[in-house]
Amino acid sequence: MPTYNFLNSETNQVETHFCKMSELDDFKTNNPHLKQTLSTPSFGDSVRMGVTKTPDSFNSLLKNMKKSYPDSTIKTR
Repeated sequence: MPTYNFLNSETNQVETHFCKMSELDDFKTNNPHLKQTLSTPSFGDSVRMGVTKTPDSFNSLLKNMKKSYPDSTIKTR
């Protein structure tokens, strides 16, 4: 669920709220004292996002492929 930052005009504090995008308009209507503010996106855990280092066995697979196909432009370490 996305997080949204709001500036509370009564307390002058920034608040973070979690809600679905479909619920955001209703939330803003029900809370007129909160003004949505821009913020930088938060970055998630790289492992859960699927951004991990490839195993060394994959590099050896690429080397074998390059040997089998001499005209290949695959770069290996």
